[in-house]
Amino acid sequence: MKTMTHIYSDLFKIFLFSLLTAAAMTAGCSGKSENLMLLDHAREAYSRAAANPEVSSHASAEMSEASRALEAAESAKGKAEIERLAYLAERKVQIAEAVAEQKSAEKQMERLRRGDSENSRGTVFTLGETSFASGKAELRPVTADQINKLLDFLKKNPNRYMLIEGHTDSTGSESLNLSISRQRAEAVKSVLVSKGVRADRIKAKGYGESRPVADNSTEEGRRKNRRVEIIVLNEGQTE
Repeated sequence: MKTMTHIYSDLFKIFLFSLLTAAAMTAGCSGKSENLMLLDHAREAYSRAAANPEVSSHASAEMSEASRALEAAESAKGKAEIERLAYLAERKVQIAEAVAEQKSAEKQMERLRRGDSENSRGTVFTLGETSFASGKAELRPVTADQINKLLDFLKKNPNRYMLIEGHTDSTGSESLNLSISRQRAEAVKSVLVSKGVRADRIKAKGYGESRPVADNSTEEGRRKNRRVEIIVLNEGQTE
């Protein structure tokens, strides 16, 4: 017959085993949840890019690579491999978006060189959301080629002036959106001035969420609204 000491010892072992089992199950669920979250980010990024006509048109090869990477992530085994492939898939999506934006900018520059005005103010040159890190005002290196082409045009046309206007979607507070839009517009101006464009040729202003070009209720609409527009004014205009 077991003594009370033995009974308590057995109960303690059962209790300890239960705790360890629960901890293992929690860790497993946590790992699975984290992996699913990483995959979800990659899926959302891919869906966002695939819904963008410019990406589909200008970066089809890059999107094919992103699709293959996403498929590999979805069929991968093991936390580390899923994380690696999900990250790779999301990066390939970002590359596709950057390529599409670059090609779109090249078309805008070509219209600018031909003197084709888009509206009564001048030619609009747009830097999309991939030009900036999320929630930040610093220009990403991917914009360097676009900025350099704009600089080349401005140096050849020293009498042309421009407006730089920052815009956001409606996510977040109005005051924060106004601030980040202003900071981004000023950041673009600072880069141009640092490379030799006279400061008096540029007016920078942030409009926050007040001038949307698309519906803020959809992700695609919000993406379009997160932008900085550089308006190269028509000859003889200064504002």
